[in-house]
Amino acid sequence: KLKRVDMNTHVCSSYFVTDIDTKKQRGELNSAKFNEPQGLTIFDHFMFIADKNNSHIKRIDLDHGTVIRCRFDLSETLNEERSFGSKQAYLAILLPDTFQLRDGNTGTWTIEDQDGFKICDGELTRYMSDQMLLDYIPRDKQVAHLKYELVICEDDKCTMMNGEVQPVNETDSIIEFVIKINQPESNTN
Repeated sequence: KLKRVDMNTHVCSSYFVTDIDTKKQRGELNSAKFNEPQGLTIFDHFMFIADKNNSHIKRIDLDHGTVIRCRFDLSETLNEERSFGSKQAYLAILLPDTFQLRDGNTGTWTIEDQDGFKICDGELTRYMSDQMLLDYIPRDKQVAHLKYELVICEDDKCTMMNGEVQPVNETDSIIEFVIKINQPESNTN
């Protein structure tokens, strides 16, 4: 049940809504039913409720007491979210053939602006893909570089490496960094 509080009288009462959804799913009798309400937001005179159990978002018109189920495609929503104000930051780490990242937590990364202020940061793990999505960065942030610390290993010998890299590619939707570790010089006499 939804409860309504009259702010003038401070009286709480049950708030029943009218089902006006004409595009119900097969077997659905009343789209005003909520299985597991999880999230709630109010915009203007509409209340949006995210239903966790069946992944629906329902919109209630608070002025008229009507409810409809909002339909959306998750892949479109993710692309839309990214395009609204952020870009994806990616990282690739290129190692010599005989080297690998240390097991488990292998290091850290920090993306900073031109003034040296942190925009975002995180940890690196050995089991990264070739190109790893680090985070979403607001488009209004001016990215200067990515600082890193990582542990690389050759057999049982491990070495801490650190440095900073500039973006290798930047568009309005992505920013890409590459950390390239070269083969260390071997000392042979």
